[in-house]
Amino acid sequence: MVITAWLTDQKPDLYLLGMLSLIDTMLDRPMAQVLTTLPVTDDLRDALSGEPSPLRPILQLVEAFERGGWAALAASCAHLQIEESTVVPLYRSAIAWATKALER
Repeated sequence: MVITAWLTDQKPDLYLLGMLSLIDTMLDRPMAQVLTTLPVTDDLRDALSGEPSPLRPILQLVEAFERGGWAALAASCAHLQIEESTVVPLYRSAIAWATKALER
């Protein structure tokens, strides 16, 4: 699988993955309970639940980056065939996009 093409096809689920990744904390409810009320794909539900899913490695990569878990980040990048040097620019780009979207 060419990861870039695959990621492009997953944009809606990846967007929701980021948006929902902390919803359990925001609602102070277990993720499993929150997910029973949301109409999301099985891949998205599994990733957010910590179950195997094609989306789970993406979430693990972002979580490792945000925690400063550099060994886990390196492992995630290797698994996804993503150059580590691209993570920071991509993360900054995502933050800039989200900031701009919130300004509307």
